[in-house]
Formats: sequence, C-alpha cells, structure tokens
Amino acid sequence: MTDAKIIVSKGKVKLLSGPEYAQENKLLCKIKDTGNGFIAKFPSWISSHQDNYICMDYSEAEYLVAGLTELMKQWNNNDASSNT
Repeated sequence: MTDAKIIVSKGKVKLLSGPEYAQENKLLCKIKDTGNGFIAKFPSWISSHQDNYICMDYSEAEYLVAGLTELMKQWNNNDASSNT
C-alpha cells in the first residue's frame, strides 16, 4: 500500500493521499461505522465518473478483510520475489 495518511475520528476513518501523490492530502477513501456495518466512499476526481460506495454489514466486512488479507500476503510475496 502507498503511504496514505489515516485519520480516525468518532466512528469514521479517512485515508488521505501521502507525499508520493501528485496532490498530497486528497481524500482517497472515507469509511463510516453505521452501527450495523460500514459505508465506504471512494470519491471520484473527474466529472465523468460517479463516486463509488460500498455498503456492508459487520460480517460481510469481516469476510472482506479476511479475503483481502490473504490476497495482500500473496501480493507482498510476489513483490518480494521479484525484488531478488
């Protein structure tokens, strides 16, 4: 993952672009705890595309995190092997 800045406040998490981005401190993703699950917003920065939203209950979020964790392990292993 890139060096995103993570801000946590009152049941919300914001990920902002880090210094390696062309525009630093730009909102990449905002996640809100709804009390029954999460809503993640990925804003669009061009007028021809809509913002992308993902809504899921807690169990769906848990499944997604478990699956993405495994994929990230494979991704990181592939990066490590390509650097040798």
